[in-house]
Amino acid sequence: MNARSTGSSAATPLVSVVIPSFNRVAWLRAAVSSVFAQSFTDWELIIADDGSDPETRGYLAGLHECARVAVLLFAHSGNPGAVRNAAVRAARGEWLAFLDSDDLWHPAKLATQLALLRNNPHCLWSFGAIDRIDSAGRLLPGARRPRPRPQGDVLEHVISWRAGVAMPSVMIKRELFLRIGGFDEAHPMFEDFDLWLSLAAASPACALDIPVVSVRFHDQHFSSQGERALREWIGLFERWKPRLASPRLQRALEAQCVACTIRIAVLQASEGRRMKAWRTWLYERPRAWRHPGWWSGALRVAVRCVLRASPAREGGPSRQAV
Repeated sequence: MNARSTGSSAATPLVSVVIPSFNRVAWLRAAVSSVFAQSFTDWELIIADDGSDPETRGYLAGLHECARVAVLLFAHSGNPGAVRNAAVRAARGEWLAFLDSDDLWHPAKLATQLALLRNNPHCLWSFGAIDRIDSAGRLLPGARRPRPRPQGDVLEHVISWRAGVAMPSVMIKRELFLRIGGFDEAHPMFEDFDLWLSLAAASPACALDIPVVSVRFHDQHFSSQGERALREWIGLFERWKPRLASPRLQRALEAQCVACTIRIAVLQASEGRRMKAWRTWLYERPRAWRHPGWWSGALRVAVRCVLRASPAREGGPSRQAV
């Protein structure tokens, strides 16, 4: 990727903060402000902009006056992994901390996480709990439900979604990030989850049970539940199977493939494609019957088929697709 950069600092920071950006300048301003509000101050900020509009580029141009901020300007690629990798290539810190342009860090985020990592020197990466906020920054109901995060060998927890890793909560030793090859730029989506798998396979992790970031939920988020996205999930899990020698972990990956297949069948049934839904459930995963979720999936598909075929409550025409 070719880029134009502005801003640099002579001193080597302990932490390199990476923010990829593409438009959404109001949220980007808030994200950057949350970095400047950190109680820990030995950081540099690298913003990699993926071809934003003139308003966003104008805001970024004003940041070059700060010696702690570097701005990398790219033509639009739509590949977030490639944009983040480019920022990391410009990073000089011992640690990498990632923040998305629509999210916010709590003021003690870096200080708290670095203290945790210092107390667990065998862990080369860390993550933490999150708050959920709406587009206006208001805390969503039920957003502060604390739950213990797994520690140490978290690979199976990552595979089964029990780890709860969120991009803006992650801090990684730069040496580890480079050793595993960074984000896989071949992935059109879910490059972050692929990275979590690589990190968990390479190093123990430590985690904060308290929220250290606020993740913004809004209608511009990419949906991970459409049929194309679910098939991308299956492809990702399939690509990981040969990389794991443990039968237990391979079974965990296959369980995720089965779960995604069932969600595809339920989605197809919801759209009125009943025969396609049953074929997906029956034939797309050979030996899927070994997984308990496959049998409950049959019930979910049947319910969706019945609901789709039922007439509308108000006496209107059938909701079944024509």
